[in-house]
Amino acid sequence: MNNCSVSNASLTAFNVWCAAGFDGGLPQTFVIEVRDATSLELAANLTAWAPTVYVAAATKKGSSPPPPTASTAAPAPRFLVDRLESGSDYLVQVFAVNPKGRSEAVHLRASTLRPAEKQLLPDKGIPVLRSSKRTLHSR
Repeated sequence: MNNCSVSNASLTAFNVWCAAGFDGGLPQTFVIEVRDATSLELAANLTAWAPTVYVAAATKKGSSPPPPTASTAAPAPRFLVDRLESGSDYLVQVFAVNPKGRSEAVHLRASTLRPAEKQLLPDKGIPVLRSSKRTLHSR
């Protein structure tokens, strides 16, 4: 597996997607470990199973089909990591495991979004919701 990325971050969750890699023809599972970036405490440990995909070679008319051969790429691992603390930074490690052992881990950093803060404008007493991108006035 390679080219892993973090997407769709929310207040308490994010997704991790990876490109498929060579599976060696063996069934494999994918593991993700998520740790708090400050305390290094384990925040999530998830496993995804990916079956080996078999591809049958084309045959000539009238000949018997050859046995299936293992594909060079297994389904890509996808994880939804949820139930996390909002406004926190995480260290993410993703790796594959098969009967021959464990792959090298892919290391990522991820963050959950910070909640909006409600503040009052000092001159008008109008409630203001502040987020990291823009300020919204409400009446």
